[in-house]
Amino acid sequence: MSGEARVLVLVPAPASHRGRRPPASIVLPGRVEVGEIFRIEVRVPRAEENDTRTFRLRCGRPGLRLLDGDLVVTVGRRPTARRAVADSAGPATFDLEDAGD
Repeated sequence: MSGEARVLVLVPAPASHRGRRPPASIVLPGRVEVGEIFRIEVRVPRAEENDTRTFRLRCGRPGLRLLDGDLVVTVGRRPTARRAVADSAGPATFDLEDAGD
C-alpha cells in the first residue's frame, strides 16, 4: 500500500464520567406573582446513594428572595427544597453553583 493510499481516521474517545460529578437539576415554577412563596427543588439525578454535594443558589433576577438561605446540600438522589418569595411578578429564574464539599 502506498503512503498516498493510507488514511488516518480520528475517532473521539467515548465520554467517561469517571472523576466527573453528575450535574444537578432545579425544579421551580415558570412564573410567579407578587408575594407568592414558592419552592425550589434541587437534586442530582445520577448521584451515587451517599454522594453529598453542596450548592449555592443565586437569584437570576431582581425581585426574588430566598427564605431558607442560599446553601443547598443534597444527599444521593433525594431532592432538597428551599423556599423563595417574589417581590415582583415575572419568571422564576435561579442559577446553581457548585460550592464544593
